[in-house]
Amino acid sequence: MSRRLLLAFAAAALAACVTPAAFRAGEKAEHAQDYDHAVLNYSKAVQEHPDNLTYKRSLQRARLRASEAHANTARRLAARGEYKGAVDEYRLALDLNPDANSLATEMQAAETARQAGSPAPDLGRLKERARERTLPGLSLGADAREPLGLSFRGASLREAYQALGKSAGVNVVFDGQFTDQTITLDLRGVAFEEALGSLSSVGHTFHRVVDSHVLMVIPDTPTKRREYEQQMVKTFFLSNADLKETIDLLRVVLGARRVAPLPGSNALTINDTPEKVSAAEHILEVLDKRRAEVVVDVEILEVNRSRLKEYGIEINSNIPACRAS
Repeated sequence: MSRRLLLAFAAAALAACVTPAAFRAGEKAEHAQDYDHAVLNYSKAVQEHPDNLTYKRSLQRARLRASEAHANTARRLAARGEYKGAVDEYRLALDLNPDANSLATEMQAAETARQAGSPAPDLGRLKERARERTLPGLSLGADAREPLGLSFRGASLREAYQALGKSAGVNVVFDGQFTDQTITLDLRGVAFEEALGSLSSVGHTFHRVVDSHVLMVIPDTPTKRREYEQQMVKTFFLSNADLKETIDLLRVVLGARRVAPLPGSNALTINDTPEKVSAAEHILEVLDKRRAEVVVDVEILEVNRSRLKEYGIEINSNIPACRAS
């Protein structure tokens, strides 16, 4: 996004005449995830109605989302070594969200790399950054993706976890209510993540990433699941589905505990586990579609009866009604 966005934003702030449809245009742009235009239109609405809290909240929300979008673009550019474009995107993100101190740090790092003429990352590093892991936040070396050659016979579950962690350079810690047991398991042909899943299944445990090199093992009980349950909050904007019916459906189908309408717009927020939020997103993709319409094209033709008679065609207006047999 070029500087023209900021110029347009400044022009909008100075405009004396604002159209009544500005807020609706902002909503439409936000639904389309065009957050820059959403900021522009919401700004017009706030200028016209400075005391309207709904308009102000919508503008603040759009600014944060636009800032996040520019920051993500900046990170992608920096990963490709395009540091000048990354700095410009970071600057736009900071203009939209001046309180984001982390963005200032990232922008400075990109500027330093630009001045130093740092080379762009090679293809291998880009693939590594883009690789999706089932253990987000855990730093694993390349060796962890190869079979580790581990096998346990009559071994302690605690010691098996510790041996697995040591082979991948990860420290394994245990919840206070973890209970050790004896297991027999052959993991010689599997890599770290698959081996971890097998240990969890045999030992009736689950795990959480504490930091990039620390993994916690926890007894798999309903109480511990609730205690360590990961939560996330996401907002969904609806274009066609009924808001109340959609919320009721999510509560019934998913058992989602915290689903609420977003004041001032046709949107809802859900606060739940990542799995349930992802499931809700798939459900909304199906529900929030434009309703099917039937379109009938009618064409009225003028018929010249004299010309039809020349071709041996006769239209009789006294057509008898059809009778049921």
